[in-house]
Amino acid sequence: MKIRTLVSGAIALALVGAGTLATSATADPVIDADVGGGVAGIQAVVRLESSSLINALFDEDIFEYSVVQGRAAIGKNGGKKEVSTVNKTVGPVTVKALSGTVSGKRTGDPYATARTVLAGIDIAGTKIGVLDTTCTWDEAGGARGSTTVTDANGNVNKPAPNSTTEIPGLGTLVLNEQFIETTYIDGAAGPRFMEVIYVFGAHLYLSVDAQELFGAVDVILGFTSCDPIKLPNLSGLKLFSNAA
Repeated sequence: MKIRTLVSGAIALALVGAGTLATSATADPVIDADVGGGVAGIQAVVRLESSSLINALFDEDIFEYSVVQGRAAIGKNGGKKEVSTVNKTVGPVTVKALSGTVSGKRTGDPYATARTVLAGIDIAGTKIGVLDTTCTWDEAGGARGSTTVTDANGNVNKPAPNSTTEIPGLGTLVLNEQFIETTYIDGAAGPRFMEVIYVFGAHLYLSVDAQELFGAVDVILGFTSCDPIKLPNLSGLKLFSNAA
């Protein structure tokens, strides 16, 4: 999930000079923060190799593009959006049902929150049944996110951030994958930092052999964000070559 925390004024200047990053725990209160957010049930990078076709059109051998299933977003003033879909398969991953909700408010007590729930998940070599991923940002608690995994037997687990498992013959699975990105902004109200956190419920990085077998590079399940700019694009075309 992606969330922004703003640090302004003298604190931001001091941090710039010291070369350190601000955290939500030290952030000044956000008086008029932009809010926004989004969810995506499944995101994957799909690869196609065809030296004859692609090379003839683009002078390259390979192209990759992003595909997204179940996407919703709100703008900087907040609001609420919901999305749901069923029976989706991308590469080696199948999901029977997914839903997402994102909401936020800019005025008063600003907040942004997003949640995705994926059920009937089938990934060879895993026992994931349901994946519930959330992210929240507000003045009181800053940015935080979590993932809950329920297996086919009903066992519930809350994996620590970036919990990694190797799946033989398939690749690497990361549960509760989280990223924090901090950007310095010199705005009209003075210098400040923008802190953003992303949470992906599960991120499957396919091995080289699996990429060739399934025609996909990676698959993200349960993308949650509090900044719609960072939602995956529906196109995202990338061209390149295997040639040395």
